[in-house]
Amino acid sequence: MAHAGLQMLGYCLGFLGLLGLIASTAMAEWKMSSYAGDNIITAQAQYEGLWQSCVSQSTGQLQCKKYDSLLKLPGEIQGARGLMLTGIFLCGLSTLVSFVGMKCTTCLSEAPQAFCSDRHQLVRREDPAEVLRPVYSN
Repeated sequence: MAHAGLQMLGYCLGFLGLLGLIASTAMAEWKMSSYAGDNIITAQAQYEGLWQSCVSQSTGQLQCKKYDSLLKLPGEIQGARGLMLTGIFLCGLSTLVSFVGMKCTTCLSEAPQAFCSDRHQLVRREDPAEVLRPVYSN
């Protein structure tokens, strides 16, 4: 059995991975191209993401347009959309399952599990008003 600290670390890293997956899916910088032309004043950068395309001009102006139709998109974008959404769903599901299975959670168990450390131990009392009390041992 792994220690509760390692389980919590793994859960936190998995949750950060879920947040990173959501952020990368929403970003518009999946494909970038730039054009400077003859004059640097007319330079512009084009960004394409899974949900919208943006154009940034050298003057600082940024214009974004969401894709109108799913059927007009190239197959790569449609496939990437499907795979990223499937990844978000599976990562969210695995985060929930790992949360239920950790030592510190008592979901779906009949008796809560007590943690023991070097200095104190949590013991469950019969009285509902006093749910947990620390018992110090030497």
